[in-house]
Amino acid sequence: MPTFVGGEQALHHYLATKLVYPVESFRRGQSGSVVVQFIVDEQGRILDPVVLKTSNADFAEEAIRLVRLMPWWTPGQQEGKAVRVRCTLPILFSFKRGN
Repeated sequence: MPTFVGGEQALHHYLATKLVYPVESFRRGQSGSVVVQFIVDEQGRILDPVVLKTSNADFAEEAIRLVRLMPWWTPGQQEGKAVRVRCTLPILFSFKRGN
């Protein structure tokens, strides 16, 4: 399977530092999640991100922006060769007072 460079902890750090909470959702105190699917190609590029599930259209837009801006991943391998792999990533939007 492909991996985010630096591993899962680096992926969580990327999402936490790059996520921009949608203003209207923040104002309303909304939390939610988005499930994004994308392809990691043989070079590690992120291609064709699509939202599979969302609780909020503004969250979906931000999730797609985050995925499009991601650095290249380490590609998946099959029998020693880099291959395209479809990945699914849940992104959580957690509202906390004081944000």
